[in-house]
Amino acid sequence: MLIDFSVENYKSIKDTLSLNMEMVVLSDVPDVYEGQINRIDVNVVNDGKEKVWKYCSVSPIMALFGANASGKSNVFKALIAMRAIVMGGKVEDYYNPYKLDKKTKGGVTKFSVVFEKDGFVYSYAIAFGSNYVDNESLYWWEKPNAKKRKIFDLSGEKFNEIGVLPRHLADCVISRSSMLSVLYLHGDVEEKFYSHIKRVRDFFADDIVVAEDVDRFALGSDEQVAQRDVDVVRNLMNSMDVECDKIVLNRRLKKKILDNSLTDISEIEKIRADVQTDGALVSVDCEAGVIYADEILLEYGEQKMNLMVDESTGTRNIFRLLLAVIEGLRRGKIFVFDEIDRTIHTELIKFLFALVKAEGLNKNGGQMLCSSHNPCVMLGLGLFEIALVDKIKNATVVRYASEYDYGKKDVSVNDVFDNYMLGVIGGMPRVVGIYEGMEI
Repeated sequence: MLIDFSVENYKSIKDTLSLNMEMVVLSDVPDVYEGQINRIDVNVVNDGKEKVWKYCSVSPIMALFGANASGKSNVFKALIAMRAIVMGGKVEDYYNPYKLDKKTKGGVTKFSVVFEKDGFVYSYAIAFGSNYVDNESLYWWEKPNAKKRKIFDLSGEKFNEIGVLPRHLADCVISRSSMLSVLYLHGDVEEKFYSHIKRVRDFFADDIVVAEDVDRFALGSDEQVAQRDVDVVRNLMNSMDVECDKIVLNRRLKKKILDNSLTDISEIEKIRADVQTDGALVSVDCEAGVIYADEILLEYGEQKMNLMVDESTGTRNIFRLLLAVIEGLRRGKIFVFDEIDRTIHTELIKFLFALVKAEGLNKNGGQMLCSSHNPCVMLGLGLFEIALVDKIKNATVVRYASEYDYGKKDVSVNDVFDNYMLGVIGGMPRVVGIYEGMEI
């Protein structure tokens, strides 16, 4: 479960920008938000000082609204870049600082994340330059309001001194230059810290699902659970007027993977490409160490249609998306959809929001991060689930809908929508008279 993600000096983001998923801070009121599903108590570090959140509800959804070129995509690209680095990517491949300021142009990029996994809260942060890691830290909390505990915190010049190189990284480093871009997290740490390090790795590798990955998201290795998921998706599709009598799962290929700890995305795609998948949905289950292909047959009376061959693009997209969301909610995954309205109708987006916020379905802290250009999508959200993105002095900033003054005490999402459409609050494009006097 994501609690907070922060980024500084990356692409159009100059100053620290945070996606904060808390809905209530410093409050003992248990039910201040209708539909809340996740509640945890944590400590956080703010400006070097300990700040206690006595009670906070973690939102299942955060949606970004803003004009084109405001930087919405860059917020998600930063999270995806951090994910890639943790999964073994080189920092130099993801170094892209804010270039319109001399101070930031050659400065370090900073990523940090606070998340909950298996009942533990973690705060992990990295800062890196063009070809080196400047600092890296990891802290954890064992229980609500407990004091934070340090696993490691390597900062500034000390991180780059060969004499203080962590022993577990010795085999990774040939010279000082090769050491500079090595993450502490990538080494084989002491046994007492292994479970914590593994949770951080697993959070990035397994819990975060990027929109592009949904096209490759398939069914799990347990065929009974897979068929149950398919049946759930059929019921959902029928409720959306995409009706069929039955969906039959036919598992027709299975192959053992030698390295069942495989997590590198490029290697997974190579394996996927080696398998003949005509008319099948392919999935790689790294934990089980297998790759398999499923033929999905939709039955309409006595007629059968292969989902991946015979059905329309829209039907295939709906099936895959619903399948990914249902599987993700059961396993507590975090979906990242940039421009969610690009291929999905507004009413279906609101339907997805309702699924994610359904207490009976989302029992394991599943979440959705998305951006949209469609203001009507707001009407499926709550006040704490809307963030407005603007560019101020050519730099991306985020402000939450709950922070604005609407001139009334009881504010609803309808007030946010009305003020957004009037241009009173941020995130609205401004295109007044730009064509006057133009010649083409």
